[in-house]
Amino acid sequence: MNERRLTMMRIIDSRKKFTARELAERFNVSVWTIQRDLYYLQQ
Repeated sequence: MNERRLTMMRIIDSRKKFTARELAERFNVSVWTIQRDLYYLQQ
């Protein structure tokens, strides 16, 4: 698992609200990349 996904897990665990767009901007990636990461983390 890469560093971005680990950080996303921490953000999700913090129970704060966020959007895919906000995460994409934070990590400087596309919304599609965030969606793939979220899908990966759900598995």
